[in-house]
Order: sequence, then C-alpha cells, then structure tokens
Amino acid sequence: AAIHVSAGTVCSTSPWFFQHMFIPKGRTWELAAQIKKKVPIPLIFVGRVNSARDIDLLKNQYQADFIALGRALVADPDFVGKYLGKKQGRIRPCLACSEGCLGGVRSGQGLGCVVNPRVGQDLKMLTKAIQSKRFAVVGAGLAGLEAALTLKARGHEVVLYEKEKIGGQFNLAWLPPQKQSLKEIIDYYTYELDQNNITVIYKETTADELLAEKYHGILLATGAVPDVPPIKGLTQYFWAEFLLDENLPENKKIVVIGGGLIGIEIASKLLDKSNEVIIVEMLPEIARGMEMIERTMTLKKLNMKNVPIYTNTNVRKVEGKKLHLGGERRVMLEDVDHIVVATGMKSYAPLYKQLKDKLPVYLIGDAKKVRKAQDAIRDAYALALEL
Repeated sequence: AAIHVSAGTVCSTSPWFFQHMFIPKGRTWELAAQIKKKVPIPLIFVGRVNSARDIDLLKNQYQADFIALGRALVADPDFVGKYLGKKQGRIRPCLACSEGCLGGVRSGQGLGCVVNPRVGQDLKMLTKAIQSKRFAVVGAGLAGLEAALTLKARGHEVVLYEKEKIGGQFNLAWLPPQKQSLKEIIDYYTYELDQNNITVIYKETTADELLAEKYHGILLATGAVPDVPPIKGLTQYFWAEFLLDENLPENKKIVVIGGGLIGIEIASKLLDKSNEVIIVEMLPEIARGMEMIERTMTLKKLNMKNVPIYTNTNVRKVEGKKLHLGGERRVMLEDVDHIVVATGMKSYAPLYKQLKDKLPVYLIGDAKKVRKAQDAIRDAYALALEL
C-alpha cells in the first residue's frame, strides 16, 4: 500500500539507521524522492524531521505523501499540534544526538530525552503556583534557562542574570565536527525567553545586588569551571578555546591532556586543520561518557589519522616545549606548540555561601553537580515544579 524509506542497519551502519546528527539531514528524503519518481504508490518520508520548516520542505519540494515522526515526538509530544496551529509555542527540537533515547534504552535506564525533562520521569504535571513569587535565576545555561521558563509557566516572576550569552557553556557543545544540530536547543530557549517576556540582565551580579532586590528565592545555575591538575611547570594552556573557529590553530603539534568527552571532541576538531594531535589519559580508556554512535565514529577518525593515545599515563612535568609523561611508561614529548587541558570540570557557585543564610537558595545544573545536559535540564525542571 505504501513504501516507508529509511536506510542503514543497526549493526553495520547505525548512524544511518538512527539518523544520528553525524549524518547530514535529508539523505533519506532524497532516497524516497528518487523512489517516488518510479512507483505509483504513496511514499512515506522519514528521518530527522524535527521542525515546521522540515514539514514544509517535504510537502512542497518533495511532495511527500506521508511524513513519519519518531524522536521528534519524544522531544515534543505537541509537535503536530504546534505545526497545525492548534497548540501554542515553538516546537522543542530533537537534536538527533541519540543521547537520551537510544542511550537511555541501551544503558537500561529506559527511554529519556536530553531536551524533554518529562520523558521517563515520574513527575507531577505542571500547574500554576498557589502563590506567585519573585525568583532570580543566576546563569543562563541549560539548567538556568529551563528553570526560568518553567517558573514563568507556573505564574512566577523571573529575572535571569547572565554575564556573557544565552546558552552558557553549551555554546561550546555544538562546535565540534558534525554537532551543529545541538545549537537548536539554544535557539529554542532564546525564542521562548522573548515570547514569555522574561527579563534578562546581562551582567555578573553580586550577592549584595541580589539581596537588595528582595527575591523570594534564588536559583544558582553558574555552571562549572575546568579542574586543572597541579602539573609542575604547567603555566600556559588552553581549555575549549580551540573549538572556536577563530582560535583554531593549523599545522601545530598539540597535546591534549584528558581523554574524556571534551578532550576527544577538541582533538577531533584540531585534526580538521592538519594539526598533529597527541592524547594523554590517566585512565585505561578514552571517550568515557560519549554517546555510543559519536564515540564509535570519533574514535574511528582518530584511528584513521594515527593519533597517538597514551592511556594509564599522566603528565609529570612541563619544561618549555617538552612534556614528561609517566605511568605505564616514561615518555618525553618534544617540540609541543600548544597544550590543551581537559581533565574534567568542577562546580562553580561562589555566591552560595554569601546567600544561603539570608534567603532560600537552590543550586541547579553543574553548579550543583557536574553531569550531562540531560541531567541539568531535568533537575532544573523538577525543582521549578516544586517552588
């Protein structure tokens, strides 16, 4: 009666099968369009359909007979209603990251979603607060943004403080190769802040300023900062600056200390500019915490580029352009142009001690505990339901 066109297999080409962010959007649409020219029965188009723009394109350019939605309905169960104009609000976009959905199922935790905090959670429904209060949210990363919007939806007055730009450190998350789709959640939050008339004050606020405003409560979403190990001689180093195109060096020898998620993503981007990259990790494995498909494809890239990876190894000291490694074996790396330190993050909430005895203060996101984006959004939402 109809032909549903997807691509790939779970085992051999899982990025295609799951339409992961590492696969360019629209490839399955093009395949379906080719088949549509040759057969008389309806074609069902599928694959990373996550916006009203996608629906319009499939209807108008491809003349799709049917359009199938999958993860888009996990990210936003009201996707269809919003597209048809029967529900208000912008569609909360699926990021095609497979972190919460595929990753949650594979890990045994059950279906989840990075951007939708209700999925897989036994949370009470969002209802209007009995008493409208005035809250300050300090930090406009993912946790702060979700908290601010949820508090506003419950009828509270919210003032959001941000010293730099909306999105916080998640503005770095979409900069590694093939992860541009992650920016869509920042665009969503930015739009919703404006639509909900939430006041955003762009400054690094102080405890005295917050106390002077007489808020009923303050949510600290000030994130985390790099946790730099005490390596002798380490005085000049970079963190995630190289993820920005304008800072990206070319044809340099660069040592990345730390083989976790951030370190591996920085290494991957550095390779795109013909840099010689070396990874040093003190634990037995690298790419811990990476989503499965991203991990597989990124490690394949590192292998194809013959990136030296020293596991069970640490940097004992730095002497100019020389790095002395210890651990399983003693190695000296010479003629190193740059050092990247990606050895983890630590919570940053300097205002907490100054405020905690004077009014209700809540830590959310990485300011409470360094975890993943999904945890930050979910925990901020759950807290906002209770205030």
